[in-house]
Amino acid sequence: FAALALAVLPGALALAHFQIGRRRNLARLRASEARFRDVLAAAPDAILILDEGGRIRLINARGEEWFGYRNAELVGQPAEVLAPERLRERYRKLREEHFSAPRMRSLGADARLAGRRSDGSEFAVELSLAPLNNDEGAQVIAVVRDVTERRALERAREEAQTRYRQLFDNLPLGVFRSSLSERLADDRRFLEVNPALVTLFDAGCAERLLACPPAQLYADDQERAALVAELFALGAVTGRELRMVSLSGRVFDARMSVVTRRDSGGNRFVDGVIEDVSARCAAERDRDRAAEEVLRKAAALETANRELESFSYSVSHDLRAPLRAMDGFSRILEQEYGERLDDSGRDYLGRVRGAAQHMAALIDDLLKLARVARSELQLCAVDLSGLAAELAAALDEREPGREVRWHIEPGLRARGDARLLRVALDNLFDNAWKFTRGRQPAEVFFGCRARGQTMVYYVRDNGVGFDMAYADKLFGAFQRLHDPAEFPGTGVGLATVQRVIGKHGGRVWAEAEADRGAAFYFTLGMQEAA
Repeated sequence: FAALALAVLPGALALAHFQIGRRRNLARLRASEARFRDVLAAAPDAILILDEGGRIRLINARGEEWFGYRNAELVGQPAEVLAPERLRERYRKLREEHFSAPRMRSLGADARLAGRRSDGSEFAVELSLAPLNNDEGAQVIAVVRDVTERRALERAREEAQTRYRQLFDNLPLGVFRSSLSERLADDRRFLEVNPALVTLFDAGCAERLLACPPAQLYADDQERAALVAELFALGAVTGRELRMVSLSGRVFDARMSVVTRRDSGGNRFVDGVIEDVSARCAAERDRDRAAEEVLRKAAALETANRELESFSYSVSHDLRAPLRAMDGFSRILEQEYGERLDDSGRDYLGRVRGAAQHMAALIDDLLKLARVARSELQLCAVDLSGLAAELAAALDEREPGREVRWHIEPGLRARGDARLLRVALDNLFDNAWKFTRGRQPAEVFFGCRARGQTMVYYVRDNGVGFDMAYADKLFGAFQRLHDPAEFPGTGVGLATVQRVIGKHGGRVWAEAEADRGAAFYFTLGMQEAA
């Protein structure tokens, strides 16, 4: 027995050693499989294992999530079930090509591949294939990556580039990109120019402008040097105006904004915009010349006003004295020698006195008109109703025998020059007083009514009125619509009214009908309720 035991002992030991090794190999295999399954479970991509017939042997959790199937539903199914109908034949050919020459390959970076979910929806994918050889025969590991977000970003980038290119090509401003060396030199070149810049510099084509050094396009080297120096110092210059010259030699005013940038390689370049502002600059120069002309004319007007004032004094003193002498001596002649004159002589003498008095009145009215023109407005709150009442009372006192009914609206106030408004109302009231002579009763109305946001004041009477066909002559100096023998006057009063109202930023107009009265309306541009 001992001999038998010794005979079988080596075999038993060998069998035991084999069993121990087998168990160790199985343990290592199970550990390797566990690690493989852990990798499959944790992978961010969908991973499938396919057999040589293209049937699915395994799909990981990410694949189940993305495609909407459970592993058990897919095992044994052809891989094409996970592809859109239009791409299934293409996937089948790719798989066959792989098994005919197994190797690592990636697909979909350029080709537009897609996966199909269980609900029929699709998503963009990239596909990687790798050979896998084990006891079950030749297989392939397929790694599917969802690139939906990346494709969306790519489309957004492409759309942004398209929009930029459209904007670049169609912008009416000149846009460019040029190189920029690390020193203040004239060796810069255009890298890119848009059509508007080509047109602006009369280049004809982009190639001609790209071949031209930017330094040659400046009309003033000092302006160019200052711009480049500031650009190096600050990195950007905005709204710089300078003179530039086109390739045809045309000099024009330009407004330039530039900024320096670096590309991914660290190279510096300049992005810029150029606008032709020649029209605006010409308009500004015209405006400046016009302003100078206005100042010159204002000075000339001031001189003329001083001369007019001097003339007014001359009229007041030098002309009035002879007129007073004419009137005075004519009156003495009438008083002391009137009886010696026949009717014609007395008529002639009366005409001389009347002409002298009319001339004196005309001079007085012209002086008033001149003073109105020269007057500076002294604005304050003016009681128009009170002012009208004072003027009406003065007219009543002047001719106590006349009966005139005054209708003055109470509480009318405005902002203006009290002295000048008194002059205007005085002329309007005097006009109404004069042309209601002979009316029984004579009536004069002063009031106000609103037209939108504007207050319209009026002086209305029931006098002789006038034909509206001649209304455009009313406010001109020396213009008269009635016989001066019946209604005496100088024809300057309404011109004075228009001058006063105009200085207040308002307007004046009249409405009338022959023998049915007249109404004069006026507004005040600076009317603030006081």
